[in-house]
Amino acid sequence: MKERYENAAVTWTQQFCRINSFLGAGKREAVFLAEKILKESCDATVTVYDADTEEPYIIAAKTCENPKFQLLLEGHLDVVSPEGMEHPFDGEIKDGILYGRGSVDMKGGCGAMLAAFVSACQKMLEGDLYLMFSTDEEYAGEEIKKALEKGHLPKVDFALIAEPTGATMATAHKGEAWIDVEFFGKSAHSSMPHMGKNAIYMATAFLRNLQAYLPEMEKMTHPLYGAPTMSVGTIEGGSTPNVVPPYAKMTIDLRYLPGENAEKYIRALENLAVLCKMEDGDFSAKITKVGEWNDVCTDRENPHFLRIWQTASKAMNKEVELSVMTGWGEGGFVNLYGIPVVYFGPGENGLSHRPEEQIHVDEIKKVALAYEQIINEVCGMKRNTLEEVLEQTGIMVADGAMATELERMGCDLNDSLWSAKVLAEQPELIGKVHRSYFEAGADCGITASYQATIDGFCKRGFTEAEAEELIRRSVDIMVKERSDWWQTEGKDAGRAYPLVCASVGPYGAYLADGSEYRGNYGVSKKELRNFHKRRMELLWDAGADIFAVETIPCLEEALVAAELTKEMDAACWISFSCKSETEISDGTKIANCAKALEAFDCVKAIGINCTAPHFVESLIKEIKNNSAKPIIVYPNSGEEYDPVTKTWHGNKDGKCYCDFAAEWIAAGAKIVGGCCRTTPDNIREVAELARKNK
Repeated sequence: MKERYENAAVTWTQQFCRINSFLGAGKREAVFLAEKILKESCDATVTVYDADTEEPYIIAAKTCENPKFQLLLEGHLDVVSPEGMEHPFDGEIKDGILYGRGSVDMKGGCGAMLAAFVSACQKMLEGDLYLMFSTDEEYAGEEIKKALEKGHLPKVDFALIAEPTGATMATAHKGEAWIDVEFFGKSAHSSMPHMGKNAIYMATAFLRNLQAYLPEMEKMTHPLYGAPTMSVGTIEGGSTPNVVPPYAKMTIDLRYLPGENAEKYIRALENLAVLCKMEDGDFSAKITKVGEWNDVCTDRENPHFLRIWQTASKAMNKEVELSVMTGWGEGGFVNLYGIPVVYFGPGENGLSHRPEEQIHVDEIKKVALAYEQIINEVCGMKRNTLEEVLEQTGIMVADGAMATELERMGCDLNDSLWSAKVLAEQPELIGKVHRSYFEAGADCGITASYQATIDGFCKRGFTEAEAEELIRRSVDIMVKERSDWWQTEGKDAGRAYPLVCASVGPYGAYLADGSEYRGNYGVSKKELRNFHKRRMELLWDAGADIFAVETIPCLEEALVAAELTKEMDAACWISFSCKSETEISDGTKIANCAKALEAFDCVKAIGINCTAPHFVESLIKEIKNNSAKPIIVYPNSGEEYDPVTKTWHGNKDGKCYCDFAAEWIAAGAKIVGGCCRTTPDNIREVAELARKNK
C-alpha cells in the first residue's frame, strides 16, 4: 500500500461515501471501486458477481495451501434513501468527523475491512482470508446467502461483519420474519352492510386479540436478548367507501429470540384466528410467512470467538464490550450455514439512516487496526524463521549499514533520531536501501527502527500515535521490498526467502550520546522493560519475523529483551557491542552473556555487531565455548565513531572485509553481515563467499 492501512481506511471510506449507492448505478460504481483498489493494491483473487445487474457483489480471496483457519470479512456498500439530507454524498471530513449517507452504515466498516485485507495480503498467511461486499443488505440480504449456496464462498471457520456497533462486539441478534394475515369476507353495497362480510372488521377483531396476546410475549424476556416482539407494520383493505370490503391484509414484523424460530409464533397467530372464529362464525383468515431472516447466537465460550475477542481487545487497548445487536444483519444467513459470526465495526448504530449520519475517522482507524490484528491472530501470519533460512543457506548473509547508504543518498543524519527520522521524511529511500541489500545477496534485512522509539519521536514533537505509526512503518517498508524483490528476482534465482528482522536498538541509542558503547545508563530493569515493551509489540504485530536486538552494551538489557521476547511468544537474536576480544561494552565477559542467554529458547542466535572487526574472531570462540546457538556477526568497518560529532574517523582495519568474513566463518559464525560503514558491495562479497562455503 502507498499509505499506512489506517489512513487508507479513511481515504477509501470517503471515496465510498461519495457514491450514491442507494441507486443501482451507484451500487455498481461502489463495487467496481472496491475491485480497482483490490487489484491495484494486492495479489488477491478478485471476482465481481452479477456485474451487469443493479445488485452486484464482490468477493476477494487470499488463500494458501493447507490453511489452518478460514476467516470471512463481510460488509455491505448499499445505503438507504438519502431523503432529508442536504449533502448526502459529499463525503466531507470536518474536525475529524466524516459526514454523509452510509458513513456509519456501513462504509466506515467496509473501508476499515478493505484496508486490513489489503495489508494482510502483503504478508504470508497460514490461513485463508475472504472479503465480501454486498449491495442488497438494506432490503433483502440475499447475496450473502447466494454466495454460500453457489460455493462462491466456502464454509469458513468464522465470519466478521462490519455493522456499526460502536466498536463493541455483538454476538447475537433476534431473528426476523414477516407474516401476512389475509382476511376473506364478502362484498356488498355499503347501504346494505348486513348482506356482506366485512374483511376489515375481521382484521380489527384479529388485531384486538393480537394486542391482548402481546403482554404474554413480554413474559418471555431473556436477560441478555430481551423479549420477542410483534408489530403490525401495514394494513390494507377495501377499494371504495360504498362497498363492503371483501378482502383485507395486515403484515406483522416478528422478532424472535436467538435459538427460536418463527413457527412457534405462527402457531400462536393461528390460535388467535381460531379464537376469532369462535367469536364470529363468518371469520376467515389465512396466515402466511412471506420472509424470514435468521437469528444470530454465537457461543461466547467458542474458542475461535475468544481468540478474536481477546485480540480485538488488545488492539483497542481496552476490553471490548460484548453486546447484542438490536437490528438484523447478514450474519443471520451466515449463521444459517453453521458459521459462527460476530458484528464488530466502527460508528454508532443510533446514527444509521439519520439525516445527521456521521462517523469519527479515528474510530475507523482503530477498528482497521483491530481487523488486521484479528487476521494475524487467526490466520496465523506465517513468519519466516531463522532456522529455515539457515537450513537452506548453510551460512546466512545479513545486510549492511543503513545510515551509510542514506547519507550517500544525501540524507543528513546528524540528528537524535539518526536514520529513524527518514521514516517520517523520505521512507522511500529506506526501501531503496533494503532492496539494494537483497539484490547484493542478503538473506535477511534489518529494519530502520534502531533509533525509532516512542520516547524519541515524542521528544521531537510527534504524537504518540504518530510515533507508533512510524515504528510500524519500518516493518511495512521491509515487508514490501522483500515481497517486490522476491516476485521479480529472488524466487526465480532460487534464493532463500529473506527474514524481516526488526531492529531493537538499546536504551543508549535513544539517549543519542554514545551510551550503547558504554552501557552505564543508570536506569532500573523496570524502566528498561517499559522502554522496550511497546516498541517490540508494535514491531512484532506489524509482521516482523524476528527481533534483531542489537548493539547491546550490557547483559541486563539483553536479559530484559529476551524475557519480553519470550512473553510475546516471539523470536530474537541478541548481538552485543564489544570493547575487546572477550568483553562487551560495559566490561562483562561475553562468555557469561552467552551462558545466560543459552537458557532462552526464543533467542535464536547470539553474536556481535558494531564492533571492530579485529576483535570478532576471538569473540566468536568465546561464544562458541559457552553456547550451542548459532553465532551472528556483523561488525563495523573498523573506523571509530565519535558520538559527539556523530562522525566516523580513522582507517578501516587492515584487510579486506571479505577476508575477515572468511575468518569468522572458519571460527564458527553462521550468520555474517555488516554494520556501520559497510556497503552493498561488502555484502555482495560476503554472499559470494557464503555460497562457496555452502
